[in-house]
Amino acid sequence: MFLRQTIAIALLAAIALSAGLANTAQAREVASIDEFMTALEELRGKLEDGDPRELSDREWREFNKLHGRFEDLLEGVDSVEQLSEDDEIALINTQEELDTLLLGGENDERIICRKVRKTGSRISRRRCITQRELEIQQEQTRNSLLDIRSAMQGPQHGGG
Repeated sequence: MFLRQTIAIALLAAIALSAGLANTAQAREVASIDEFMTALEELRGKLEDGDPRELSDREWREFNKLHGRFEDLLEGVDSVEQLSEDDEIALINTQEELDTLLLGGENDERIICRKVRKTGSRISRRRCITQRELEIQQEQTRNSLLDIRSAMQGPQHGGG
């Protein structure tokens, strides 16, 4: 569990630094990309030993997929600051997926980040919400569209 927390803290601190959100007190435990990947390999070794818990075959496939995604995102990069905004968001989302996998948690609480911009604006910003909040928003949008469609069709009269 300590190793997973170390990875999460190191990655989040590096992301916070790249976003200009961390001051020197907050930045005391920043890991380099190499340290992060080494910690990820150590995590793999611990998981192979069943620590913090045994993973199912499906979970191993998911872990390997996430590990590969980390490698792809961080290949040739010395610091998170060098990542594009899209890659940084992908990195955050991958970390959230790894956390959910390791904790055996529900996907409802997984945080999903994406780049959004207001209509008519070229300035984008990062927006992070939980999977559950996203599903609620999608359901509300579907319901609104159905309401609009029903209103446009007018009242339905039974014929007979």
